[in-house]
Amino acid sequence: MRTSGSWLLAITVFSLAYAGAAEVPVAELIKQLPAQDAAAAAEVSAKLVAAGPAGLKEIAAMLVEPGKGDDVKARFALHGLAFYVARPGAEAERKMFVETLAGVLGTDVPASVKGFLIRQLQLAGGKESLDVLAKFLIGDEAMCEYATQAMLATCSARHSPAPRARTASPSPRPSASCATPRPCPRF
Repeated sequence: MRTSGSWLLAITVFSLAYAGAAEVPVAELIKQLPAQDAAAAAEVSAKLVAAGPAGLKEIAAMLVEPGKGDDVKARFALHGLAFYVARPGAEAERKMFVETLAGVLGTDVPASVKGFLIRQLQLAGGKESLDVLAKFLIGDEAMCEYATQAMLATCSARHSPAPRARTASPSPRPSASCATPRPCPRF
């Protein structure tokens, strides 16, 4: 009985220590960007990802319309994270990133912020982002352009051996009107 009590105490202490480590001061981490080198950038990115959806939403909440404030570090952080989570072996992180940004796109944020978030989905998105992106194909022409590029990059990434972020180059404007949504022909 004494042994199981020791194990219980050890597990409790470990759990509390881990829970404390999971609480990442997102605002403080963002102040460290841009990082001095790739290793430092990866370390900050790992800590931001460890903050989970709440941390990503906190960063997204820092985004503002152009001319309304300084959100450079928040944009830098999300853009860097789009590349970071698209690395090989980080599928769970990528999906969490994409699902979180997709959720933010469903809220009342300015159009310029939505455009920025869609462009991050262009870098990190997968098939799970297509339904969210499809909502932007009708209506605002600028959002349609961003959504179209993101969807085309997602289709290209699925059929290319190159990493997702490297295949997410801007695509030419489709000849068809954005008012006519078309599914990716390769699905």
